[in-house]
This record gives sequence, C-alpha cells and structure tokens, in this order.
Amino acid sequence: MSGPKDLLKGKKIGIIGAGNMGRALAHGMVRGGLVPKGDIIASDVDAGQRKAFEEKSGIRATDKNSELVKFSSVIILAVKPQVMDAVLKELAPHVKADQLVISIAAGIPLARIEKVLEKNPVVRVMPNTPALVGKG
Repeated sequence: MSGPKDLLKGKKIGIIGAGNMGRALAHGMVRGGLVPKGDIIASDVDAGQRKAFEEKSGIRATDKNSELVKFSSVIILAVKPQVMDAVLKELAPHVKADQLVISIAAGIPLARIEKVLEKNPVVRVMPNTPALVGKG
C-alpha cells in the first residue's frame, strides 16, 4: 500500500505564490517528511514575499515562473484569484504535459484552469486556515 510519501517521492515541487498558504504548504511537506527542502522552489513577484519565504522556510524562491516550471514535476498555484488568469497565460507556453498542476485558489473553477492548460492534469484543492499552523 502506498501513502503520501510514496506519491511525492522523487517529485520536484514548485509553488507559485510565496505568501502565507504557499509557505504553509511548503513547511508542511518538509515537516511531514514528504519532500526535502531542496526539492521545492517557490516563486513570487513580490521581493518581500520571496525574502520572507526563504528566511522562514529555508527554501529557495525566485521571481521567474519559467525557472520554477523547468524545475518542477508538480506545480502548485497558490496565487490570489485576481491574478490567476495572468499567471496561467504566463505558464501556458512553458508547462509540459506530464506536469501535474494543483490549484488552491479560491473561486477559480477547474474548467477555467483546464481551458488554458489543456494538456495538463489539473487538481483543485482547498486547504483551510488550520493548514497555516500545520493542523489542516
């Protein structure tokens, strides 16, 4: 029987959006022993968010989503709903068909993401506030 550790074994995780939820997800994966720090990268347009992410998590952050996509086998969209369309448009030419895309953006239907990233498997999940303290 396989568990979460088996599902993520050997996977490189990219988190687009280095804010509170992105940081909580990264922290949870590392703390839970699912993914080592070196197998995660985050991106954010905000230099302050990148710096805070790196300082609090010890995980590398970049301002280049294209760099994140090249690194990752799983891409987590942890951006605010109002910027999702711009992020998807930027990602579309770079994402490969074998990369799993996971969205945690509230109010963004799966069909909206699949319309832009039509060749990718896409999953929509909804972490809750307790995820911020490792209890979600």
